[in-house]
Amino acid sequence: MSKYYGNGAQYIDRDVQVWSTAITDYTSDMKEYPGILRRVYRPGWGDQIYRYVQNKSDSAFAKGDCVSFVAPVAISNITSGTTISITTSGLTANEYQYDILYCTDDAGGAGAAPEGEFSIILRNTTDTIYIDPDLPFSAAPAANDDFQIITYCHVTDAAGSDTQQEFAGVAVSAIPDNYWGWVQCAGLCDYVSGTATNAQADLSSCILGTKVLAESSSSAVNLLVAITRGVENADTVATNWLAEIKGNTSGFGPNQMVSV
Repeated sequence: MSKYYGNGAQYIDRDVQVWSTAITDYTSDMKEYPGILRRVYRPGWGDQIYRYVQNKSDSAFAKGDCVSFVAPVAISNITSGTTISITTSGLTANEYQYDILYCTDDAGGAGAAPEGEFSIILRNTTDTIYIDPDLPFSAAPAANDDFQIITYCHVTDAAGSDTQQEFAGVAVSAIPDNYWGWVQCAGLCDYVSGTATNAQADLSSCILGTKVLAESSSSAVNLLVAITRGVENADTVATNWLAEIKGNTSGFGPNQMVSV
C-alpha cells in the first residue's frame, strides 16, 4: 500500500495492516505497542525504520528534532516488595508504565534472588511500582534492595553529550508533551534538524547537539549517529538536513555504528 508524507515522496509501509496509525500520527493515548519498530520502504531511498515512543520532554517536539531515550532511573533502598511490586517514595504516578524494572542488588546477600531479574512495569503510583504478573520476580524484594528503570519507549530532547546508544531517533511530527508518536531511527531522512552551517560536505559524520545533528570529524565512535548526504555551498545556510541515520536502530546496542 502506498502513502505520502514529508515532502510528498511515495513510501510503502510493510505489513501496513498491523498498524493503527499513520507514520505522521500522534495521539494522547497509546495506539501501538510501546517501543515497537516499523519498517518502511521508499523507492529510491531504501528502507527506513521507525519506533513508536512517548514524548517525556515536558515540551512539544518539532518535526525534525533529534530525541534520546530517557536516562535510566536508579531506585535505592526500597522499603518493601512482593514478587509483583516494590515500594519506595518520590515517584511520579504512571511515569514509568511499559518500562523495564531491573533488580541491580539484593541487600540480603550477594547474588541472592531477585538480583539480576527484570520485568515490565504495568503502572506505578507515587510510592509503588507494579510489574507484569506473568513475569514476576522469583523471590520477593525486601527492604534496601536496589533497582533501575530502563526505557525503550520514553524519549526526551537529545543533548550534546548523548551517545549512539542513547539516541532514539528523529521526530516525524510535532509531537506534544506526553503524546505518543513515531520517530525515525534508521535510514535516509530528509527533515532532520541540523546546526546552521555554510559549508557542509557529503558523507560527513554527525554527532548529537541539543535536539539537532552537528558535523564532527574527530568525535569518539560511540557519539556518531548519522552521516550527511549532499553538499551545501559556502553561501547556503540550512538547518534541515538530508542525512542517513545510522544510530541505535534496535534500541539494544550500537548495531549500526558509523566509522570516522
